[in-house]
Amino acid sequence: MADKYVKLDDVIDTLENEWGYEGMREDLDNLSAADVAPVVHGEWKFEHDPINDPKRLFIRIVCSCCGLKTGQVSNYCPNCGAKMDGGKHETD
Repeated sequence: MADKYVKLDDVIDTLENEWGYEGMREDLDNLSAADVAPVVHGEWKFEHDPINDPKRLFIRIVCSCCGLKTGQVSNYCPNCGAKMDGGKHETD
């Protein structure tokens, strides 16, 4: 099972408001934080790139998040690190 990262304030609010645990904020605020970053989801956009030679057709591949133009498709954008899954999240 993969780790799931949540907002600490949301957990504390739920515990205090829904379950009646008062005074937990200070205890939970003292826990060490995990070193995580949010996952950015994007997709590769395929665009026609007009060039001077009409006999040659070239498709430009562009990151939907940062606009990087590249010649190859990969699972992650090499510029911004976006996960190229078309915006799909684990909960989808």
